[in-house]
Amino acid sequence: MTFEAPDPKAFPALGLAYEASRLGGAAPAWLSAANEVAVAAFLADDISWCDIIDVRRASDGRLRGRPVGSLADLVANDATARARAHGILNQ
Repeated sequence: MTFEAPDPKAFPALGLAYEASRLGGAAPAWLSAANEVAVAAFLADDISWCDIIDVRRASDGRLRGRPVGSLADLVANDATARARAHGILNQ
């Protein structure tokens, strides 16, 4: 089996995941929370498949520099990211 490098144009969400991993802290949780909100909106026929990445990108711009020192921090970041993703969807 051989693998090729993924095409960032064909898979733009992969770049967001790599960036969240590099940033660490709350970044992966923000990305995951925004993704879950966007996918739920897609499944409810509120947005298109291509809009999922836009919601993730818009939500992820606010995650920089948020450390996670406890489970409570992670839960709070998750809730904030979900609220922001919902806000983006309601614009």
